[in-house]
Amino acid sequence: MSFFAQIRSLPNVMIILATGLFLTTLSGCVSTETRWQHETLAQEEWGVDAAQCKWKARQKAEKEYQKTATQNQQDSYEDNQNVDSMFASADIGKRTNTLFNRCMEMQGYVEVQ
Repeated sequence: MSFFAQIRSLPNVMIILATGLFLTTLSGCVSTETRWQHETLAQEEWGVDAAQCKWKARQKAEKEYQKTATQNQQDSYEDNQNVDSMFASADIGKRTNTLFNRCMEMQGYVEVQ
């Protein structure tokens, strides 16, 4: 049976789910990264400042996570640890972005869409 014949035999729900998954994956490829500008610094310096802020933000977010994970480790059941670690990764990413934005703003950068 050919690929297209197999697709026609799938229930409509499966086709809708497959299409939704494809579109979700595709939308992840679109860059939504915020751009930053500084009025008085040369553009060549922007990348260095951004890299430093990213590094500092990531380090701080990971330290904060390690501190809370150590405190919560005794309360966690083994079955919940995988789910907790997935949420923790997302939280670290969000916290890193927040700290990065704050760092850039403190250095005089403004967001540009």
